[in-house]
Amino acid sequence: MISGSMNNSLVIGIKENTQNNLFSIYPNPATSKAVINFNNQGNTSVTITLVNALGQEIKNIVQNDLGIGENSVKINLENVPAGVYFITVKTGAAESVKKLVIE
Repeated sequence: MISGSMNNSLVIGIKENTQNNLFSIYPNPATSKAVINFNNQGNTSVTITLVNALGQEIKNIVQNDLGIGENSVKINLENVPAGVYFITVKTGAAESVKKLVIE
């Protein structure tokens, strides 16, 4: 005999971080390219990662030559299948995640 309680929970997604508006994406939905706008607070490298809904990394872009202040990075999406993706932008100690739809 087995006693106790069991909690059956299922993870069905990645929560988008809307508290920290570190960056913006346009257009969203996107087709062949997306532009990431962000504010670089210091002389740190910026890492932009695109993952699919399964958490598999599709693209990883590291920018080391960006100035302090507003910056933008274009991401080529021509060979990326349509679907829902998540973009993570890391600048120094700050990190933010947003959803990107590719049509």
